[in-house]
Amino acid sequence: AVTLAEGAGDEVALAIALVNESWRQSDAMGDEVAALAQLERALGLQVNPAVRVYVGAAYVDLLARLGRYDEATAVGEAHFADAVRGGIERGSGGSVAVQIAHAHFCAGRPEEAKRYAQRARRLLDRPSRAAVIRPLA
Repeated sequence: AVTLAEGAGDEVALAIALVNESWRQSDAMGDEVAALAQLERALGLQVNPAVRVYVGAAYVDLLARLGRYDEATAVGEAHFADAVRGGIERGSGGSVAVQIAHAHFCAGRPEEAKRYAQRARRLLDRPSRAAVIRPLA
């Protein structure tokens, strides 16, 4: 998929393919370093705000899984602010808010975690809300 998107010159398709490749490298192969490089490459592409937030949420998730909580929260908060400025908070901001809440919680900042978890709860659909509240309960 990455090769096809590169050949087509479609940066949106390439960003999504790079996220999928990152997940494959991280989850199936256990290579988080390679996975992180894919996401960093995707973040450097010129894409619309929704795709940028999508990539950003994956990046924040991987940073948190690597224990880089301070970096995850800083990057996540910047992407969340981009979603708000772009007017796509409701459609795209919930997923990154969940990741920010998780990173704050793991870093020992429960009040900040709660603030982002509550925001994510308001933004996400009903079935997804339990995934936000359960870890912070």
